[in-house]
Amino acid sequence: MAPPTQPYPRSGYLLVLLGGIVTIALGIVTIAAAYSLGSEIAAVGGGAVTAVTLAELVVGVLLGGVLVYLALRLKGRPTSSKPLGIGVIALALVSLFVGGGGLFIGSILAIVGGAIAYSWKPPTASPTGWAPAGGVPPSWNSVPLGSPTPPLSGAGKFCPYCGVANPATARFCARCGAAFPG
Repeated sequence: MAPPTQPYPRSGYLLVLLGGIVTIALGIVTIAAAYSLGSEIAAVGGGAVTAVTLAELVVGVLLGGVLVYLALRLKGRPTSSKPLGIGVIALALVSLFVGGGGLFIGSILAIVGGAIAYSWKPPTASPTGWAPAGGVPPSWNSVPLGSPTPPLSGAGKFCPYCGVANPATARFCARCGAAFPG
């Protein structure tokens, strides 16, 4: 039996979240170290280098914050996992070159999480949100698979998924349980 599909890309979400947190934490630690060593670097004539380095590290921390935000969006809006995955990968690649990308660890985690989010497929919807391993729950399955289709009353509807004729008032297919649009 196949494992149940997650309602959101959990592995991608966790990796992107962890990558963003690592990028933020290591960026803050690096900023603190650069700030404390700034007077020594300025004494030897590297004041401009320190300012540029600090600016890059601050941008890196901000990129880590955006990665955390995108991770939360992955969990909250799983149907947008493809564009969010692309955005995560792009930001993680930018973070590699600006701000150190959480000493590369945060960027690598976010890139892998973004790839997982991009490749994630949402679970197929069923009318009540779940379906047992054997197919449709018995309460919907008024007609077992392989049996003749139910007689039509009125004009009737045909299921767009399995092609079975259903009564005109049906909200779900009697054979496969698919919801009718509208």
